[in-house]
Amino acid sequence: PTAGTNQTLTTKYALNVAGGNVLINSGNLGIGKSPTTLLDITTAITTADLAICTIANSAANSTADAFILLKTISGSGGDPKIAFTITSATDWEIGVDNSDSDNFKIASNATNSWTNTYLTITTTGLVGIGTTTPINKLDIEGGCAIGTNYSGTSTAPTDGLIVEGDVMIGTSTDYNARLQIVTSGTNVAKFINTSASSSSQGAGMIGASNDGAVLASGDRLGYFLLGGNNGGGATSIANGGGFAGFAEALWVASTSY
Repeated sequence: PTAGTNQTLTTKYALNVAGGNVLINSGNLGIGKSPTTLLDITTAITTADLAICTIANSAANSTADAFILLKTISGSGGDPKIAFTITSATDWEIGVDNSDSDNFKIASNATNSWTNTYLTITTTGLVGIGTTTPINKLDIEGGCAIGTNYSGTSTAPTDGLIVEGDVMIGTSTDYNARLQIVTSGTNVAKFINTSASSSSQGAGMIGASNDGAVLASGDRLGYFLLGGNNGGGATSIANGGGFAGFAEALWVASTSY
């Protein structure tokens, strides 16, 4: 063959190069083994964090990117994706689900297409965790824990939320309170019990002493009770109606309001 020119090598049998390190068989290329796919690379690296394969762009300029392109030919084709597998362990896959509006997904069990999808990002930028059909910027199906000491430690209520720090709604200014709600509208907050039909079924904010117990006689209050039972046996406004407000008052357990 002439250097610098393209040549075609035709063999009747598999071609081994350099003592079997590179093998070509039926159009498949194998490095370190006999190939069973178009490109099959196998090696026994015992050094930690040593790359098996390196793809580099030697040009030194801002447009000299290095990337891997996974492509299917048409919209009716399969899914461009990468599968990660460990023998006798859980498989993972990441890529584009062509059959689901080209959404980007991360799922477990790569042998079954998109079984157990945990993260979905739509082509319009909507993100779903635990759901494959997000309709908001972020949709989460299940409980959520926020905070250094809550995440990975405390279990959130079913489809609920636990927050370790302060919560600010409608404001970015910290007013030094656990719950801060700011609005220019008519109502700041509403507390509604849809099953309220008696004095024991109200909608209220219930105070408690520092140890988490129900308020006892003489405890200081700083809350509003909006109908219903106070949780300690004293009946508030009958039938869940009316309004009673307290500000640094003392709770008298036997008093009805």
